[in-house]
Amino acid sequence: MKPPSEWDESDLLRLLEIGAEENLSLEWKEARALSKSDGSKNEIAKDVSAFANSDGGSVVYGIREDDQPPHTAAELSPIDPTQFPPEWLENVINSRIKPPIQNLRIQPIKLSTRHPGRVAYVVYVPKSVTAHQASDKRYYKRYNFQSVPMEDYEIRLAMHRTSWPSYEVKLRKTRPHPADGQYFFVAVVTNTSDLVATEVSLNLLIPAGISGKITSPVCEPVDDDGVQIEYLRIPGDLKSPLYPGDPRAVHFKFGYLILPQPVFSEGRQCKIIVRVYDRFGRAHEGIFTVSLGEPLEVKDNPIQRPRETIYY
Repeated sequence: MKPPSEWDESDLLRLLEIGAEENLSLEWKEARALSKSDGSKNEIAKDVSAFANSDGGSVVYGIREDDQPPHTAAELSPIDPTQFPPEWLENVINSRIKPPIQNLRIQPIKLSTRHPGRVAYVVYVPKSVTAHQASDKRYYKRYNFQSVPMEDYEIRLAMHRTSWPSYEVKLRKTRPHPADGQYFFVAVVTNTSDLVATEVSLNLLIPAGISGKITSPVCEPVDDDGVQIEYLRIPGDLKSPLYPGDPRAVHFKFGYLILPQPVFSEGRQCKIIVRVYDRFGRAHEGIFTVSLGEPLEVKDNPIQRPRETIYY
């Protein structure tokens, strides 16, 4: 599907048809959320600033959600553009969020088929390079599909986004070893910022119960869907600075991490975690789902947790 910033009426109708759910980067708001009362304006500032302080996203004004979880898109809730033009919404956002959010866009969508003369608004909110304060003097983030107050350390981390390097990690597997049929893994880390990253190191974590033979492993408990599991922690270092846009394969002190190939039941999976550290502390975490069938596969779309979302 097209990105929210490119939606038109047909896209909104499709969202209603499939019962699209809210998520961390998408929120539905019915027409009455746009009101000239201070309370409504403050709520707009709260919701929009929370997206900017998190990973960005879109707020759609003009769709009513189902009252019951998972809060799917239920029906159109048309907005009168003569009463609430896009300029009014933009002024509310800019006047009640400090500092103003750069590159924020408001896309009016004409509801010509169902509600001629009425519109919906898609507010595209980019992930910001700093933290933004709402009109109630608080800082908000997205959490469990809601806008909740940020902790002090989260505010500090968000304010320094352009001062610290950022990363993306991938987990790759090799072909099975011809001698024993075991798989080898390597982590690939990329500097996604405009800063040179120094003193970068990685930890690779894997459940101890399915690991290969590794000398002198360090273990730690990791929460896996509410269950505490012992994970092996294997360190790996980069020997030179990591430049912007530079993908680097990381080998670990004990060689490649090895998974054995016992016979697993169909559908068996595990999580493998790659943590990135630099001179400022823990900087990134990639959480990968690995299918333990034959052949072994690393699933697409891992969870990428940047510095400001990691809880120490």
